[in-house]
Amino acid sequence: MQVKILNQNHKFDNTLESIPLIIAEIQQVTESAQMVLSHFIIDDGQEIYEDFDVYLKENIQDIKQLEIVLIGVEQMFFKMIKSASDYLERALPQIQTLADEFYQTPTENTWTRFVQLLDGMSWLTECMELFNQRSREVIQIGEFKEKLDELENAVKNSDLILIGDLITYEVLPILEAFSKTVYSSLAERNDAIDAH
Repeated sequence: MQVKILNQNHKFDNTLESIPLIIAEIQQVTESAQMVLSHFIIDDGQEIYEDFDVYLKENIQDIKQLEIVLIGVEQMFFKMIKSASDYLERALPQIQTLADEFYQTPTENTWTRFVQLLDGMSWLTECMELFNQRSREVIQIGEFKEKLDELENAVKNSDLILIGDLITYEVLPILEAFSKTVYSSLAERNDAIDAH
């Protein structure tokens, strides 16, 4: 299999034993180039953005060409911030609706959307951590994680009113504040780009 990283081709066997070697090569190149892994492009142009090792384990024997796409750390940061902003813009109105449903009798659909919310919160926590590493402004991640823990306990105790209250009065305000901070950060970046 041909593995292309930063316009350099490397040859690896299509075996499970090659996966650690491929990953080590990616890590070595990303560190020396001060870049981060964005995604894979497989033979047919298919793009893989997550679970890289799982994809390789499941498909290693069939891959002929694997292109490793790297991007700069700053570019990755703003890509993540833009994704978080887009997500929050769509999610915030729906989160209040979801919270309201817990004051009634939640349906199966309510619980499905709640699980999706928790998945989104996990991803947003990662975004907040990266934001704190790269930005002048600081997001209080500890408080957010604490509220998510309280939400988990409310679910374990089947306290539907508390679930609604925590979402409405604790989680939602933190997400709204993060949304404003992210939006401000994006506006600053766009202003800086326009100035050049």
